[in-house]
Amino acid sequence: MKYLAILIFIFLILLFCYIKYIVKRILKEINIKENKIIIYILTIILTICSINAFHISGIFFIYTFLISFVIDFIYMFLKNKINNKKIIKIYNLTVLPVFITIIIFIYGFINMRNIIKTEYTINTNKLNQDLKILFISDAHYGEVLNNKAFENTINKINKENYDIVVLGGDITDEETTKEEMESVYKLISKINNKYGIYYVYGNHDKQNYSGNKKYETEQLNKVLKENNITILNDEFNIINENIVLIGRNDISQPRKELNEIITSDESKYMITIDHQPTEYNENKKLGVDLIISGHTHAGQLFPIGLLIDLLKTSEMSYGHKTIGNLNAIVSSGISGWGYPIRTSSHSEYVVINIKSNK
Repeated sequence: MKYLAILIFIFLILLFCYIKYIVKRILKEINIKENKIIIYILTIILTICSINAFHISGIFFIYTFLISFVIDFIYMFLKNKINNKKIIKIYNLTVLPVFITIIIFIYGFINMRNIIKTEYTINTNKLNQDLKILFISDAHYGEVLNNKAFENTINKINKENYDIVVLGGDITDEETTKEEMESVYKLISKINNKYGIYYVYGNHDKQNYSGNKKYETEQLNKVLKENNITILNDEFNIINENIVLIGRNDISQPRKELNEIITSDESKYMITIDHQPTEYNENKKLGVDLIISGHTHAGQLFPIGLLIDLLKTSEMSYGHKTIGNLNAIVSSGISGWGYPIRTSSHSEYVVINIKSNK
């Protein structure tokens, strides 16, 4: 976290300096005499807007300045080779990065709403028959994903049959109303399944970050129970005698050690559901075969996914990897949080096919 704070500090200084440079260019372009006070006032205002990460305008400004920086960087190396006056004229248009950002945002808006199916296949000697798992996480229902869009996705999902349905947390969040919370779990309860629907808490489901909760945890649990959804909160459930589902409380909350919940059993196929991709070594040592998570959104906004991997804020940002005998899968989520755009990765539901080698 110390290195992250240093990087953020350096980024803010560079952002301020670059915004000041852009402001000076704009004032010169519109023939306003350079004035230090005006330059600094405009720079401070635009910097504050840019670092307002909890509003879409902040993301828009950051993207605009990053694109402007990339254009300047490329032009710096090519300016001696460029003789085309039209290209030079286009470069001098300070609104060009704004147009590019608008195009990126349009793509991000469409990309967020295009929910795809991602499929993984894992082989095992521990099962006598194949197992098909549906994994859904990070719907953040009510922000982007609404009733009609999710109902269409459920209809698409129900073209297949599943043995187990797993909900990896953050199905709802602080902006979800009580009515929306009731609606989303009613829709989820309609998914075809053989052995049940299982749920773990994410860091948002209980509306922990809200000063004005729309529903209480007891109401959430009641709705889950009414829709035959089993909560696994630092506990496990045995399915069909040889499949063990271990559900973890989110790491943002007090929780048990993994070995306090269950002991290793090499004869059973053990699956850990953990909202955040963490404690891979602990799962591996205990003999867990598969750990599935969400939370990261695969970055959602480029280049956050790259920073997650670079700074190791999570053990994995997206995809599938093996660590010894442990398979780890992280979903990008079926929707997104906070902003109605996704400029990195895609929205997805995950199907995991566990194939028996017997």
